[in-house]
Amino acid sequence: MQITGQIVNISQPIKIGQKQTEKQTVKIEQVWDMEEYKRNSMVIDFFGKQIPQLIKYKVWDIVTVEYNCRTSVYNDKTYNNISGRAIALSGEQTTTQRFDKAPTREEATSDLPF
Repeated sequence: MQITGQIVNISQPIKIGQKQTEKQTVKIEQVWDMEEYKRNSMVIDFFGKQIPQLIKYKVWDIVTVEYNCRTSVYNDKTYNNISGRAIALSGEQTTTQRFDKAPTREEATSDLPF
């Protein structure tokens, strides 16, 4: 899946979970009606090896982000996990990095509050 929009926030990298996996969050916003300023926004988390690709982007850049969505259920509540795979300036082609192994379940859900 992918989204194209403007970066409105880039967090500082933090370490999460027992394995101290590095995580950095990017907030993307799409404005689809300027008169009433209607917009969609999404927070996308980048983990570990994907974080270095964020260095060249800054707030207000128009980018296209490829991402994965997963859900998990805890105590009868459903949570969404949105993880970035690749990012590029809008108009450039994104290239998804390939990794030796998929993230473990712990890494993928380590940002949940429980």
